[in-house]
Amino acid sequence: MAGKRRSAGKDGGDAKKKKKIANAWHPENLVAGAAATTVQVAVTGTTSYVESSAPLGPPGDHLLNQLANVSFFSTPARRVVAKKPSSTSTTHPTRTKLYCALSLYEIRNISPVDETFSVRLRLYLHWVLDDDVYDSAPAVLRRGAEAAYSSGDFHSFSTEDVKTLASSQNAGLTLPRVVFFNATESHSLDESPGIRIYSGERGRAILWNCGYSVTIKHHYELEHFPFDQQRLQIELRQDNSACWDQFDLTIAAVQFHRNALQLAEWGVHEPSVERSGQSIIAHKASTVTLRVSRLPLFYLYNVVGVMLMLSLLGFSAFSLPRGDLSDRLNIVLTLLLTTIAFKFVVSDTIPKVGYNTHLDVFILLNMAFLFSIACVCVAQDMGVVSGRSGGDRAAVSALGVLFCAMNIGWGVRVARCTPRQHGGGGPGRVLRPSDTKRNWYCCAFANPAWLYAQKDGEVIIEISPTEIKNEMADRAQTTTAATAATITATAQQRRWVTGGQWTPRDKGLSLSSSV
Repeated sequence: MAGKRRSAGKDGGDAKKKKKIANAWHPENLVAGAAATTVQVAVTGTTSYVESSAPLGPPGDHLLNQLANVSFFSTPARRVVAKKPSSTSTTHPTRTKLYCALSLYEIRNISPVDETFSVRLRLYLHWVLDDDVYDSAPAVLRRGAEAAYSSGDFHSFSTEDVKTLASSQNAGLTLPRVVFFNATESHSLDESPGIRIYSGERGRAILWNCGYSVTIKHHYELEHFPFDQQRLQIELRQDNSACWDQFDLTIAAVQFHRNALQLAEWGVHEPSVERSGQSIIAHKASTVTLRVSRLPLFYLYNVVGVMLMLSLLGFSAFSLPRGDLSDRLNIVLTLLLTTIAFKFVVSDTIPKVGYNTHLDVFILLNMAFLFSIACVCVAQDMGVVSGRSGGDRAAVSALGVLFCAMNIGWGVRVARCTPRQHGGGGPGRVLRPSDTKRNWYCCAFANPAWLYAQKDGEVIIEISPTEIKNEMADRAQTTTAATAATITATAQQRRWVTGGQWTPRDKGLSLSSSV
């Protein structure tokens, strides 16, 4: 079987090798817990797919380690099968994929009052260098590529070389530029961006990177405060008009340093990616959503717990004689003033919104309960409520039922509303540093064929249940039998093994076909 594959590769000739086409079936819109992925194909560095909206798997190693360990620049070439991009794709067939990755060192100042948050990050841009561009590129770039090829590793350009490359727009090479579109402040942390080039038998790629400190404007939805989950959005957009139609901006990965996951008031969840819905700028813009959920224990202990105790102290008014109305009301009014002070303290932590949060509702319910106690005391004094023996006991019992009903109802409402946030699916799994020796947690959203090449240069194949029948029927009509392969689409875990077979680690959908 392997001999047939090698033989077929020789028959392809040099013409096919020059095309540098990688047969890559990429996932799109993979949702955690679902078995559906989407068939997509890579052609000459451009693909007919967009990034996944959810991470493709559990957090992996740092992006640069993946480039060093598994990129195709260090793997042997092999015969590949070409296929044109899907006609339904939003990706232009002549655009080069501009893979973007965010490395988050720190997330800080998440401020609903100022409606901003700040991040310290490094932005990576990675794209395959076309032969035509390489041939007309400045000499400094070609020297760097030759040095990288000779060393078997990447070549980093000096500051002077970076300036030369940045000013080489008219010399055959144009560097893309990506900005944070919704940022109010953005400061570069590097004197000059870093540029390195990877070069191997199967092609060349450029990696551009620069560190930033960014303050981003964000509107906070606080209806569920302090059980709220926020979607902190970072809008990325190409900003170089000279080349923004040459590239298709694709979010390849979002990776977190362990310090970015250790926030005092927030838990960090798996991020998500959303491409612009406007077809005109879909290739220019993408949005990374950092999902965080507030840790409510501070408010539960210091506001909810204290408020419950204050409300229960209201029952102490009935320990005084019925005729001592002024002392009874003095107790209740003191508790009401304390409750109002709590209300103002809490209101300073969130902006003045036009609706009540969960915590506002809780405080208002307990204020209403204390007001009810005052009304009962006045009614007893006026004779509206029976003042005979056992009257206080009946009042306390009725108020106790009211107290339990209000607070239990509030708790049930909170429990039912919280999981429905963010489209009913929740914010995804929480990212927690699980290993003291591990510093980076990389969530991948796109599988470039040149980055995720596997054993012996074979590229992982993924196919959706909805596409299997149509795709296999098309292959049966247009291709000859070469190798028997088993393709299994699973929800969470997949592995490529020798012989061109998928080995599922959990239940999946299997189909044998000819490739």
